[in-house]
Amino acid sequence: MNGILLCIIRGSFRRRKFFIINDFGVPKALLSKQAEPIVEGTIDELIDLGEGYYKFKQGELWGVVDNEGKVITKPEYLEINEFF
Repeated sequence: MNGILLCIIRGSFRRRKFFIINDFGVPKALLSKQAEPIVEGTIDELIDLGEGYYKFKQGELWGVVDNEGKVITKPEYLEINEFF
């Protein structure tokens, strides 16, 4: 079966102002409430860092996005650890 499932994961959508598009449990894209891409291309992994921040992986590199859907750092780091 081929398809994409829209799913909200990790926390309340009331706190987060973006959608996470999953392909059967695997995050693939981050979209604003206006359905516009927050991050260009597909993502390979998304991890909740707490305090309203999420790290996302594209290829081998990591970036950070906040609850507002603002990209804090583009995916340019080999690793991002929790910083709170």
